[in-house]
Amino acid sequence: MKVILIVADTLRRDHLGAYGNTWIHTPNLDALAAKAAVFDQHYIGSFPTVPNRRDVLLGLGDKGHPFNRWRGIDHDEVTLPERLREEKDIPSMMVTDVANTVSDGRNMYKGFSAWAWNRGQEGDPCWLDDGVPLEFPVEPEMIRYSAETWHQVLINRAHRQVEADWFAPRTYSIAIEWLERNYTRENFFLYIDTFDPHEPWDPPVL
Repeated sequence: MKVILIVADTLRRDHLGAYGNTWIHTPNLDALAAKAAVFDQHYIGSFPTVPNRRDVLLGLGDKGHPFNRWRGIDHDEVTLPERLREEKDIPSMMVTDVANTVSDGRNMYKGFSAWAWNRGQEGDPCWLDDGVPLEFPVEPEMIRYSAETWHQVLINRAHRQVEADWFAPRTYSIAIEWLERNYTRENFFLYIDTFDPHEPWDPPVL
């Protein structure tokens, strides 16, 4: 069993050619879909970022609730990678840039054989740079972040020059490097999770 599961936050299925869209061109994703399992009758249990990841990794609702709430994974909850390892001895790898699933003790990496976090999304305090000014592209009240968090967002994105410096391309590069080193394994579960395309919606402009 070799499984690659790709999760892309806020990516609308009706914006993809593989799901019938004709006015937005997504040739790379369409090519991937042509060789992959495409779920065309799938219903999610939860929509927001963290509850949705709990859905994916646990396969059930929160304790005593029919749906998953915005919280991490508890130590007594059994995740998909744990089940794969315990029942089938299948190694697993998480590659993510979704800060709010692996920071603050949210524990979404529970059970993975290894995991890599491409840091910097949202207000992840991964860098200091006194030379980056606090500037707002719109009125401050229109941005959901506090001024401090928005400034951190600007700092984290200030020195990008080539496409590989953006979060999603870098995350996929890490995943590809792992795959190049591990594709000969008889079994593996590779979980790739990107925050983009999520607000503030800043795709590479080169």
